[in-house]
Amino acid sequence: MAISPLDTRYFDDVKILSGVCDEFAYYRNRIYIEIEYFKKITNLAIEYNPFIHFSIDDYNKIMSLEATLRHDVKAIEYFIKEIPEIAATGKAHLIHVGLTSQDICSMGFIACVYKSSLFIQERLDALINVFKTQLIDCPQSNTYMLGFTHGQPATPTSFQKEMKIYQIRLERILDELKIFLSTKSLTVKFGGATGEMNALKFAIPEVNWVQWCNDFINHISNDKFQRSKYTNQCDDYDSVCKLLYIFKRMLHILEHLRGNLWLYIHRVYLVQKAIFSEIGSSTMPNKVNPIDLENAKTAIELAKRMIDGICDILNETALQRDVSDSSALRNIASIFGYILVAIAKMSTRISRLSPNVEMMKQELEDHPEVILEGIQTYLKVHCNMANAYEKMKDISRGRLKITLDDIHRVIDGLDIPEGDKDNLKQLTPSNFKGFY
Repeated sequence: MAISPLDTRYFDDVKILSGVCDEFAYYRNRIYIEIEYFKKITNLAIEYNPFIHFSIDDYNKIMSLEATLRHDVKAIEYFIKEIPEIAATGKAHLIHVGLTSQDICSMGFIACVYKSSLFIQERLDALINVFKTQLIDCPQSNTYMLGFTHGQPATPTSFQKEMKIYQIRLERILDELKIFLSTKSLTVKFGGATGEMNALKFAIPEVNWVQWCNDFINHISNDKFQRSKYTNQCDDYDSVCKLLYIFKRMLHILEHLRGNLWLYIHRVYLVQKAIFSEIGSSTMPNKVNPIDLENAKTAIELAKRMIDGICDILNETALQRDVSDSSALRNIASIFGYILVAIAKMSTRISRLSPNVEMMKQELEDHPEVILEGIQTYLKVHCNMANAYEKMKDISRGRLKITLDDIHRVIDGLDIPEGDKDNLKQLTPSNFKGFY
């Protein structure tokens, strides 16, 4: 029985990772690398392709071997040597020759990371499109609402502009992710026990093993990854950590957006579409709860904290290596899973939201004090009033309610030209607009 909600409750949101960033995929990828290495070093043509032929039964066989050997790559090696086609070559002893486990694990793992990241890139792109369609490009978005700073009424602001802030931020991080994944930014380790190919150089000194290994990584990755030149037994993981922190910054943006959408729903600036078959509360039949945004928060926070924890482990090692990095890497699939959950939940809820123009306009009109910023600025610029700010502060700060009539009475009492008084009285919350 599965114990993680990623494998049960949220499986529909993450199933795209099955066979891509799970244990089965990790073993299959490493078998592929071992066989490609064997083919290149022996110049043999091998028909066996783990992407076609490797099965769940084969995976379970390796698991049984590993349970005895307590070493996953050795179990993979023994499994490959027993493949009839490999055994028949008479050269099965050259499987894994001159290598160490991380030469296989590094590439196998990065292949999982790369393809998973492409899926996240696609889902983020789709989320941005839903967001734009639903809350930016719709006619209702082009309205002014009450802006808040420090949680208090401040000045009018454009709802569309507020949403565009997040659009731009998300598009910026999406572009950064695309560039990272398309420019061979991910690195892999391939160089023998402690990174210097000692055994291969000793056994076959006439080969330029540095160039050979570079060429092999370019071949095996279709020129998508680069081989780290200087390593110990494992890669430095800087490229993986950089990718994960791109994702973490993306999650920060999503959480900022998520929290504000939740607050706009709370103020009824956004209306949620009610689905007839759904229930919001077991006792309160009126409820339409933004549960997707709340589920997204947990997924975002879990992913962020896992990124920090795993990167901390990957950046710390003992001498030429300890095995803690291997344990950490196996949990990156959970990070990707929670990222996909967060994006899926955000997309679902955003697709059900629409701006409530009437509520935005009404609440803005109910707070005429927001025009005082404009009034005191006008008085300073056009009427040379040195204490304009202080006069507006005296009539408004700390008052629970102020009306336009209150403001107009103050304007009428000012020692300024009548034309300026008329100009100031034309200002209302709904026409106190900026450039957006």
